[in-house]
Formats: sequence, structure tokens, C-alpha cells
Amino acid sequence: MNIEMDPTEYTEPVNTNLERDEAEISILLEDLERAVSAEKRVQIFATYADTYGLDAVLSLLPAMGDGASSVISGVYLLFEAQRLGMSYFDRFKIFMHQAIDFAIGTVIPPGFDAPIDYAYQANKFSASHFEDFVEELSQKAIQAGATQQEVNAILNAKRIVSQQLITAVQTFANRDVEEDEDGGGAAAA
Repeated sequence: MNIEMDPTEYTEPVNTNLERDEAEISILLEDLERAVSAEKRVQIFATYADTYGLDAVLSLLPAMGDGASSVISGVYLLFEAQRLGMSYFDRFKIFMHQAIDFAIGTVIPPGFDAPIDYAYQANKFSASHFEDFVEELSQKAIQAGATQQEVNAILNAKRIVSQQLITAVQTFANRDVEEDEDGGGAAAA
């Protein structure tokens, strides 16, 4: 008996277990929720530190600016990574981004290091490791038997909230700039 099957109709099952392990799936989905929340906090931190130049401004402080910036960033990012249970290798990469940022500030003379510090954006590089971790947890949850809809619900809900927060912060920052421009124009007239 020869059964022919159209290869386009067959899809490999995602979960090789015949039963869903609800307890494991629940734990993985909770871990995913925590990871997505941490990822968003880290992205907001990286946005302030790197995009808005808080890291570069701190580096202008004589003698301690780069050290303070690196310690604050490193401790916060490594705390979040440890709390999520990220691998030692991922935590090491985060540490190295901060160490390179510190080295830039230490080796390059004061005043010249701020543009380079602004260009390197160590915190955003570190934030990318959190994004990768969320992706890993998403895949683990699906492999354990969670549906794509369950995973997407967590990813989309958290991302919508964080996108709204980022938009609100950007709107607030732009409003301050517009008020400064309007105030300057009124005083000149």
C-alpha cells in the first residue's frame, strides 16, 4: 500500500508531547510576562540614557561622571538580567557593553568622550539581549505546548502599553521643546 502525501499539506507539530503540561506552560507564560515587562523597562531606561543623552551628560562630570554612569547602568541592567534568570553568558555580554562604555570615558579626554559615548549607546546594545531573551522564552513556551495566540496575547498587551508610555514620554519631551521655542519667540517680540 503506497500512500502519497502532498508535502505542502503536512506541517510538523510544534509540541511533540501528546498532552499539554498546563503547569509548565503556565510557568513559562508567567516568565514570559515578567521578561516582557523587564524588556520594556530596560528599553525605556536605554532610551533615556542613550537617545536623550543622559549617559553622555553624566560623562561630562569631572572624574566621576563616566564611573557613575557605568555603575548605575551596569547595576540596573545586571539586576534585571539576574532577576529574569538570563544566562551567565548574556549577563557577561551586558557587563562588557558597560565596561566598554566605561573604558571610552576613561581613556578619552574629558569633553571629547561625550560624542563617542553618545554614539556607542551601550545601554541599547544591552537592551537587545533582553529582546533576545523574550524571543527565547516565547519559543520555549510554544515548544511546551502553549498556543501562538497565548504567546502573542502576552507580547502584544505588554508592547501596546509600553509603546503608549514611550509615546507619552516623547510627547512630553517635545512639548517642553515647543514651549521653550514659543517662550523664546515671545520674549524676542
